[in-house]
Amino acid sequence: YEESNIEYWLASGESSDIEFKLEIEDKKNDQFIESVCSFSNTYGGRIFIGVDDNGNIKGLDEAQITKYQQRIPDWIRGWLEPYPEVKVDVVSVRGKTLLMVSVPKGHDHPYNYRDHGIYIRAGATDRIATRDELLVLLPKREMNLFDSR
Repeated sequence: YEESNIEYWLASGESSDIEFKLEIEDKKNDQFIESVCSFSNTYGGRIFIGVDDNGNIKGLDEAQITKYQQRIPDWIRGWLEPYPEVKVDVVSVRGKTLLMVSVPKGHDHPYNYRDHGIYIRAGATDRIATRDELLVLLPKREMNLFDSR
């Protein structure tokens, strides 16, 4: 990714496909998992770690980068079903190092945040899908539960 693309995404602010996280604590990773789940269920998106809510680039140190690269796949594998494909890249902007977690739109809807629900992205926020939104996410299958054949 070119730095100019990343700067554009950061300058655009949080949106339906961009989320900022200054840091993620091990015991408080709920909002990160919600964002991965919601991006997987909607249009996909990018989560920038090392950026505050106002888009200010704070950066990450080497220890944080190593920790997140190890733990992000485990957090996602441990909480989301099915497992969405994500890509974690180390990127540099204005001399600061960030992580960019790219979450494509999933192909195996709905993605569920175990014990929490099915999240979707609505503007710059993550929220539980309504019944009607959930019906759109469910695969179309011809099925008669009462057919005894």
